[in-house]
Amino acid sequence: MDDFVKGAEVRVDGLVRASKYNGKLGKILEVFPTENKVGVRLYDSDEIKVATDKLTLIRSAGSMLLDAASASASLRKIPVVLLGELHDDVRCGLKNTSILMDVMGTKVKKNQLRKPEYLLVSEGRGVNPCYRALGLPIDRIIVEHPSSSQSKIEMLDKLLLTTDLLTNVLEGIFKQGTGAAAGRGIPDKVTINPQFFMDRAKDDGCWALLQAVPPNGIAIYEQMVAAAFSRDKQQFYSLFDVILNYLIDSDYLNDVSMSDQIKQRLRLFIITRNIQQFKELGNLFYSLLSKNLPTSN
Repeated sequence: MDDFVKGAEVRVDGLVRASKYNGKLGKILEVFPTENKVGVRLYDSDEIKVATDKLTLIRSAGSMLLDAASASASLRKIPVVLLGELHDDVRCGLKNTSILMDVMGTKVKKNQLRKPEYLLVSEGRGVNPCYRALGLPIDRIIVEHPSSSQSKIEMLDKLLLTTDLLTNVLEGIFKQGTGAAAGRGIPDKVTINPQFFMDRAKDDGCWALLQAVPPNGIAIYEQMVAAAFSRDKQQFYSLFDVILNYLIDSDYLNDVSMSDQIKQRLRLFIITRNIQQFKELGNLFYSLLSKNLPTSN
């Protein structure tokens, strides 16, 4: 157990009953020498207690400390501002625009940042509306998805995110209406109704994915949306399973990285109806999409 000490980075391998943790990375937080076990905090999941023979050492604690010290010595601190955004919400947009103006200075000239050291990151597709409102130069913004075309991963991610929202309608948490009348946290410009979900799928959503589902994926999805608003759970999940089973059984996802893991999570959702599988898939999608993020000079 000499290498498995607090602070060491490890990978979980060979678990049988808790195989979902295999391949995950984490850091040792606690050591139990008499049991030959350690407590590991996984980076993207739970804290687990595991035998050391089920772990692979990735980096020793000493190596991680040296890396941290070296990085600290070579890097300088820079100011960072994180802005949360509620899409399509006017009040949120005004607040974030005001924050940006305060950080950069109130007299921001069009197409010119007050402080050239600022670099902005725009989450999602296209340029953040707050950046556009201030006329900030495009060459100073890293855009997550600049192109109009979407990958299969993006479309599947949007399908699952939208379905997560749709299940809130199914469960009666959200109801047909606009803004707060539809439910807590709904943006003030968004109307929750069947057309909203169809428009969301078609406009920069998962339309092409649905079109690939036989015999008519668009019609299946439209019926699925209607079942959510009528709160017919059996019909809703029956229709959703048609879409998911196509993605699992066909070769549609075979050209996607880690397709086996994606299909496994989709199968688990069909069996358990546990929305946590969507969150696990979201983490997986993020890791895949992050490899293809554009860079900026």
